[in-house]
Amino acid sequence: MTTFGILNITVQSLASLNAGYELSLTCCEDIKPVSSKSFTLLANQSANVSFDIYTTTSLQANHSCKAVLLSSSGKELHTQAITFGTTETNFQSKLL
Repeated sequence: MTTFGILNITVQSLASLNAGYELSLTCCEDIKPVSSKSFTLLANQSANVSFDIYTTTSLQANHSCKAVLLSSSGKELHTQAITFGTTETNFQSKLL
């Protein structure tokens, strides 16, 4: 059993200039805290930002996070609620 997963968020710039951003993620209490990610986007570019997610409880549960996109000057640009579920992984081995 694992308590690890990856949360991928796609961010798209609608600006006509290159700009720096910070993406922070605040999750429910059963998800361990994660560090913010800083990145630069070229004008009208998109990027995938990945977060390593660790759960502290049962793997069969629903979870929620809030993603906040900030400009390089700290201005809040966008907030998005995220919900996801986790399930137990079952491995079966076959003997030959």
